[in-house]
Amino acid sequence: MNRQVRRRLLFLALVASINPPVANAQSGVHYYRYELLTRSQEFQYVTEVPAGVHGRHHAVETDTKGRITRTAVIRDGQKVSQRVYSFAAEDRAPGEYDTFTGSEKTGRVKIGRNASGERTREDYFTVSGAATGYTLYSYRADSVEATSYSVDGKKKAVNVSFYSPNGILTRAVNYSNPDDQSFHVDSDFDDRTGLRKGSTQFEGGNLSNSGLFNYDDDGDLIRQDVFDPAGHWFAAAELVDGLTTKRLYDSSKELRYSYDERRRVKETTLFYNEMLVCRFTYERLADGTTTRTLAYGPDGALWAEYPEMEIVDVRQNGQPINGRPAIINKTGLWY
Repeated sequence: MNRQVRRRLLFLALVASINPPVANAQSGVHYYRYELLTRSQEFQYVTEVPAGVHGRHHAVETDTKGRITRTAVIRDGQKVSQRVYSFAAEDRAPGEYDTFTGSEKTGRVKIGRNASGERTREDYFTVSGAATGYTLYSYRADSVEATSYSVDGKKKAVNVSFYSPNGILTRAVNYSNPDDQSFHVDSDFDDRTGLRKGSTQFEGGNLSNSGLFNYDDDGDLIRQDVFDPAGHWFAAAELVDGLTTKRLYDSSKELRYSYDERRRVKETTLFYNEMLVCRFTYERLADGTTTRTLAYGPDGALWAEYPEMEIVDVRQNGQPINGRPAIINKTGLWY
């Protein structure tokens, strides 16, 4: 999704988002392995690498005032995504940015700020200018709460993030179902790289599972292992080039994922005991925002509709993992 609402960490870099070092106040492009999220919701970049380095990394372009004007995620020499920032007059922080998938412009984000320069609101638009939703930020002494809304003002998700003394993200609690915050995922981040180290999922206020994340030497996530409350392994996700290809369960359940040219999930197929159960397809706005997921049985019958959700896994009865409302046509157990 284009608005990706969170990312990474650390203070070491020569380039900082709102206040780049004066010593670097000249235009140019530098390359960094990691992108870090700060408390003000701006990004910092760390671990400078040479151009053309292997693996996922970031190209960061600055103007003669040291402001970051463009960033790009690069993989295997290709630009996967880009953000191009716009500034008002002599402002140090951007007021807008355009989003790109590869070289194709996909949307625009307008930024509102408080007197301290922290982001307080983001509004999201398609290339044609149609609004797709917005996010509001609330700053507390020990955390920042980000609440995302659909274009009609319906609350979609809440994310509460926590930061190191240097203002770098170290923990985030995501409530993907705002109507039931007893379901949530609590994640820890490495404040040197921004990579997610582990996560714990809670349902009904109780621990339901925990996850560990494994990366290669280039910082690419290659596998996630999931354990039950007693610490026993029961599931894993396998990734290639940063995209999840399979999700496997010890119960003989398996999900397989395919992607379009924009690296957006195009279809998910669910198998049980190697037999096809159903497949999921996705409807999106021009900027990639998911408007609906549809589930079809092996005979092509519509089993379920999931409004404003990108479904990549379901419970045995087809209900979303997070319990958000869905239209279930196929009653009973699906597998």
